[in-house]
Amino acid sequence: MKVSNSKDTQKDSRTRAIENNPCNMCRALGLPICRGHGGGGGGGDGGAAGETQDNTQSMSGSPWPVLKPVAENEKLVQFLLESGMWALAEDADLELEFSNLDALLTIKLDMENGELLFEGKRDLPPGTLDELFDAVEQELALFSQELMDRKLINEPINAVRNREKNTLSIKIPSPQYYDIFIQRLLSKNILPNQPAPVLEEKEDLQQTAAIQVPELEMASITRATPTPLDLFDISRGPRPKIEA
Repeated sequence: MKVSNSKDTQKDSRTRAIENNPCNMCRALGLPICRGHGGGGGGGDGGAAGETQDNTQSMSGSPWPVLKPVAENEKLVQFLLESGMWALAEDADLELEFSNLDALLTIKLDMENGELLFEGKRDLPPGTLDELFDAVEQELALFSQELMDRKLINEPINAVRNREKNTLSIKIPSPQYYDIFIQRLLSKNILPNQPAPVLEEKEDLQQTAAIQVPELEMASITRATPTPLDLFDISRGPRPKIEA
């Protein structure tokens, strides 16, 4: 009975922590503590306009990386499975689902078809997920503009959004571009990639403001965007930090 009471108390504490999390994006993902959002982590919602300007300015002079083969998708799948926050969809090798009981939505990654789907849970008031969806659309707009500036695509990649149903869907047919875009979202904590810490760690994490993603060898368009997948190299193991 004591064990049951202890679990109930911990669950109640976690629920309260999530409800009191001032970050709408992390609260939507069912996280009790804000991870920071932006290049390499940060302290919450501030600086979004400055970040957009910096990204826009940096993309014109940054070198275009060597695109990796489609097989990299399999490594991305393994990285996400190792995080413990994603699971393979039934009867699918390249389709993953994020389903957290504390989250307000589910997320599906269909790497075979280049699709990304955010779907709010039933009975959510319209617009509940707007802040998260705004961040995804902003990142997509920057990414799409970079591709067009380099004459790699002729038309922008658009998201399909339904505010009434709290859904957002994106389709990127190119496996390479899809892989890069997903890594960008992961590196900015817009997509979940690390399990929520136990509540006892809350004070320590608040002191550091966010979990930082080391800046490693880039697999993205702009060198300003680190990719957590670079931490996961099956053949060679983790690579050391590369100084800019």
